[in-house]
Amino acid sequence: MQYLRTWPTPCGTSCASVTVEVDEGRERRLTELLGAYDGLFQAQFVGNCIIDLNLRVYGSLPLSVASGVNLVGMYCDLLRGQPVSRRRGTPGVRYRWMEGDVRHVWQKWRTRDMSTYGAVRALAPRWRTAHSVVSLSDPGPLLSRIRYGLSHI
Repeated sequence: MQYLRTWPTPCGTSCASVTVEVDEGRERRLTELLGAYDGLFQAQFVGNCIIDLNLRVYGSLPLSVASGVNLVGMYCDLLRGQPVSRRRGTPGVRYRWMEGDVRHVWQKWRTRDMSTYGAVRALAPRWRTAHSVVSLSDPGPLLSRIRYGLSHI
């Protein structure tokens, strides 16, 4: 995935990103690095340099599911001894951690690093966007964060 915005700025975690085509050379080198590791992971790069390797379930996992690769389901199938075919995520699928994205855009707008038009455009809902913990089918986490935020104003 390619980061579009981060929180905190300028070098936090992804709050808005999009899936991209697989870099097969990077994938091959990462496979060699991980060796016999067996499990889910997330690798973060800046250019060609790996800066973080998370050997665990990670926050932007809904993006892989939305792009057509259910990593947790595939791993469970492997553990049950079922065959799993190799899959690639669809490029162009977006991810948003809404709380972080709002904070990023608010900071950029407040410091005049982003125009009002740019801020509205950045926060506009987009088709095919996976969200971290925000879901209309389960509004509890969002309502909890809003309640928490309002209590600390």
